[in-house]
Amino acid sequence: MTKVQRKQNTNFLIGNYAKQERASMLSGISSLYITGEKQRPTLFTKKVVNSLLHIFSAREKPTHKDMLYLQAILSVAGNRLAKYGDEVIVNKAFVDEESREAFNNFAEDNPEIRNSFGYGSQIEFYTSYYEILMKAGLGDSLNSRKALKRSLLRLGRITHEIHIPELYENEEFEKGHNELFLKYDYNNGNGKLKLTINSMFTNALTAQFTLIDLSVKKNFIRNERALALYDFIIARVNRGEDQHFNLDRVIKVLEENTDDIDKHTRKKYKKLLEKLNDYVDWNIQTYGTGEKLVFNVDWKINK
Repeated sequence: MTKVQRKQNTNFLIGNYAKQERASMLSGISSLYITGEKQRPTLFTKKVVNSLLHIFSAREKPTHKDMLYLQAILSVAGNRLAKYGDEVIVNKAFVDEESREAFNNFAEDNPEIRNSFGYGSQIEFYTSYYEILMKAGLGDSLNSRKALKRSLLRLGRITHEIHIPELYENEEFEKGHNELFLKYDYNNGNGKLKLTINSMFTNALTAQFTLIDLSVKKNFIRNERALALYDFIIARVNRGEDQHFNLDRVIKVLEENTDDIDKHTRKKYKKLLEKLNDYVDWNIQTYGTGEKLVFNVDWKINK
């Protein structure tokens, strides 16, 4: 990475911001988990993006609060990349040299896999629970650390597979590639946490990204629905743009629900839009009623 690129990255990383692959890429990975629910749903999500099939699987779906911690980690990783450049890049996506060689041979005929996401390259760095919590805009209390550790456990169990769709349909699974979402190791001796970032995120930190203001999300740390709604909007509306959405359709996506939306739920989300409008430099307006209610997000560069 050149010094100019590092400087440009640093400009985006001032404060508690996270750069990540467009959140639409991750839709379906996390789900709402409301206090009192007994069991988390299983994660198994397939998405075709840029002609590649991505499969995410795990015993439990991460929550939207888990994703906040992940975004804080990505912000720290971006800081390290901006400061140290290629020194934090490692090549540990393969378990041995044979698998690396097999993938490289396959990628010669299918360069879109390597070109699109740069598989094999990952960011590895040392941090602390304290630094991650500060990036997330949270306090460094015992309960916050416990919550972060539980999130790391869930995130560390996610497997990310990448295949060419046609080959996957032909059951040529050995021509795909897989790696963990996140690797972590805590050293009790020095109190340092070593993290290795999935190559999808490593590429996203220097390429296409969504800019997420974590200082906004900290205000909704106890409200899973607000965290989900913020990420939904931020993934689809860029600065200088305006977009409109049918509220019921958005609710069905976030709640993973195909049933009709009742008045109580619709009113709850409408209030969340009002709260988000107070914290973000958006101008949110709602129009219509009932199932035809839409909201428009106008994100002017200079409000």
